[in-house]
Amino acid sequence: MLMDSCGVMRGSKTGLETRVRQNHCPTLLDVDGDSCHHIHNAAKVFAAPFSSHLERLFSDLHADHQWASDQRLLPAYKVLYYVFMDKEDKGLYKDPLKQLFADYNVSEKAQTDSVLSQGPQQKR
Repeated sequence: MLMDSCGVMRGSKTGLETRVRQNHCPTLLDVDGDSCHHIHNAAKVFAAPFSSHLERLFSDLHADHQWASDQRLLPAYKVLYYVFMDKEDKGLYKDPLKQLFADYNVSEKAQTDSVLSQGPQQKR
């Protein structure tokens, strides 16, 4: 049972843990406090020798992924590849593409004139 370390929860006479132990589960395991605090304290001690290098590393990794050009181009790639799909594959991806157009406020005319039509027409 997870609980905070305050007296109401862990009190030796009328605390919740004492009442549960007396009335319902006499074999309740006592792990001495809130497990989240224990994990936090252990992680804090582990990360102390690294100073703030780990925090900077993860911040830099997040920024790299957030602003990567290939990530920002994914919607454009979806539109580009849709044109070259088979008809049965287009049926699968038509609704997600419509949602993408709605997210980027693409007009109905632009949608029907370009991608959601039959795609590039081959001249014979």
